Amino acid sequence: PFLKLAPCQYDDGFWELYLIPKFTIASGTLAALAAVSGKIDQIPDITHRKIKKIQISGSGPAPVQSDGDFIGNTPVEFELDGARLPLLLPQK
Repeated sequence: PFLKLAPCQYDDGFWELYLIPKFTIASGTLAALAAVSGKIDQIPDITHRKIKKIQISGSGPAPVQSDGDFIGNTPVEFELDGARLPLLLPQK
């Protein structure tokens, strides 16, 4: 398929977190292209973690969106509760 997301399991109960040091437009573009081609794990310096919970904060409040909708400001915390989300995926 054309779109092969970064190597991950959709049903393992974890989020995939990729950390890009010294983020720039160029490094972000490279990471995005590598992710959609399934090759982000081949880029040096990008750190991968499997997580169930994340806290996001900064030097001050910043708007947070979820699925394009404003849900509040930082700091925020997201946590998987162990339930799996049903996904509708095309057959191979």
